[in-house]
Amino acid sequence: MYPKPRRQDSRFLKRKVVVSVEGAVTEDEYFKRIGKLYWDKVVVDIPKNVNKSAPNHVLDRIRNYRGKLNPGDEMWCVIDSDKWTPKQKADIAKWATGKSGKVRRYFGMSNPKIELWLTLHFVDWDPNKPGFLSALRKHMPTYDKHIEQKRITKDNVLIAIGRGKKYSPSPNPPLKSKGSNLWVLVEHIARQ
Repeated sequence: MYPKPRRQDSRFLKRKVVVSVEGAVTEDEYFKRIGKLYWDKVVVDIPKNVNKSAPNHVLDRIRNYRGKLNPGDEMWCVIDSDKWTPKQKADIAKWATGKSGKVRRYFGMSNPKIELWLTLHFVDWDPNKPGFLSALRKHMPTYDKHIEQKRITKDNVLIAIGRGKKYSPSPNPPLKSKGSNLWVLVEHIARQ
């Protein structure tokens, strides 16, 4: 059983992390699961994606977010590298480095795709090695864009953070190399 939505007068107890994602299935399900795992520390809010996955749509959703944000809250744009142009990625990077008062803005990316990040929850997989999707399916046999929610646990989230740091030690998106900086986002959610 999950908690009821927070009351406005309890806002000061939890940070809010707004995550605008590219995918309408995998990323949405994953970050909702992370929000449930860490509901006692943070509120994870994911603007609705209506099957518009291009980076400009990810940016539009975060720019049009109308929820209340307080100092210390975070806003993230999360995409895969796979087919997007350098300019599309640069637009998100520019947004992330822009000013937004006391709300911090970030750019998260998996190169080539989110399944690489998911694989790190289950196996120590070098991002430069092919076959990570097969490795993921050994641990999530029914994986077909929908994740097996119960397979994402606090324990393997912490393991994935460590593995993510190992292969992508920079908190910046891996624009020119394989890897994922989603460990930064998930670590921000899990902290405290």
